[in-house]
Amino acid sequence: MNGIQWRRLARGVEWIAFGLVLIGSGCGRQDSSGSAASMSVDSAYSLVADLRIGTTGRPEPDQFFRISDLDVDAAGDIYVLDAGDAVVRIFDETGTPLRQFGRKGSGPGEFLEPARIAVARDTILIVDSRLHLFSATGDLLQTVSVDWTRVGWPLAVGGGPNGWLVACRVMFNASGPVEEDRSARIRGPRHNTLLARSFDPSVPAFSDPVLTLDGQEFYLIGEAGWAQQPLFAPDPRITPSPSGTFFVTAGDDYRIDVVAADGSPVRSIRHTVGRIPVTQKDFEESLRIATEPLRARTAGEPSEWLNAFDQDYPELPRAKSRPVVGRLLPAMDGSLLVERLDLDTQPFVDGDASVWDYLGPDGAIRGRITVPGRATPLRFTGASLYGIEKDANDVQSVVRWRLVADDSVPSPPAP
Repeated sequence: MNGIQWRRLARGVEWIAFGLVLIGSGCGRQDSSGSAASMSVDSAYSLVADLRIGTTGRPEPDQFFRISDLDVDAAGDIYVLDAGDAVVRIFDETGTPLRQFGRKGSGPGEFLEPARIAVARDTILIVDSRLHLFSATGDLLQTVSVDWTRVGWPLAVGGGPNGWLVACRVMFNASGPVEEDRSARIRGPRHNTLLARSFDPSVPAFSDPVLTLDGQEFYLIGEAGWAQQPLFAPDPRITPSPSGTFFVTAGDDYRIDVVAADGSPVRSIRHTVGRIPVTQKDFEESLRIATEPLRARTAGEPSEWLNAFDQDYPELPRAKSRPVVGRLLPAMDGSLLVERLDLDTQPFVDGDASVWDYLGPDGAIRGRITVPGRATPLRFTGASLYGIEKDANDVQSVVRWRLVADDSVPSPPAP
């Protein structure tokens, strides 16, 4: 993929960003010096856990069933969406329980499978089979029915200063109108579609997409058309930020575009990295790890999917190098954590540590952190990282880590 393409559909103007060049905009910039910065990371940051909620042996409401998301407000209060119990649990910055609301059901303010949460302007937004808005005290303000197949399933939501921002995904249609040989055992490629939208509760309605991006690449294999993503294929992302912008990456290079809520380009961030090639050994080992759980479950029994996989998957187009950028966690002050997929030594091993770059508001790299294995980072405030961590028994805890720099670099400011 040579760049990120998006469209400001509402105004009928197409914007194209190739790396650092924003065609049609004079406000795009590369970094503070105006040129692509070389990748040089001299500073390491340690993550020091200064809060943990949900450790084993503690009573409710400190225990969680299955956390799907969390958010943090300006005061440092933590809003934990527990999908397993269909409840929102709120804690202050010391981890003291404040209140909770929600229950399983299909009535007003009830949840079936709550998936996303965002907090802004004393309002809590919950993504479920419907969209719910609550006051900060947990009183239901509004429930909106949504056709997610049309809008796209929300992968991430954000409460910017001027409205709600939503990154959606429309899944590819395996039987859609794609010209291809239906008798071929490998068909494609096809892509999910990523969309950036805003949501106005006063209407209530989602905007037309202000940005579109090809998502994950898939191929259909075997006579049944099993959908498979090639190993080491990039995973493009659109991420709403609490400052009211979208952060966008194609994932195949160190390029991150910042886009306003109306779809207009704001700036671009790019750093030069050495690409790590995918070797035959990488491919074979990753393929073994990826299929090992299913082979164990089938216990040698015939499997149509495994037969198709063994026969056709090795013939899929292969990435020549590892993807570079994965998840993005932007903070209100414009700083950013960037997951480095190319530095993951065991990319298909569940529960291994992950490596992230810490970028300042100017896009310059301040340092690098390693997130512990079995931990999932979810929110970044500029000084602290919030996420979920599992113990050996898969019991979930909410953890707040403080970023601590080495002696040569000043610590980030307090949130």
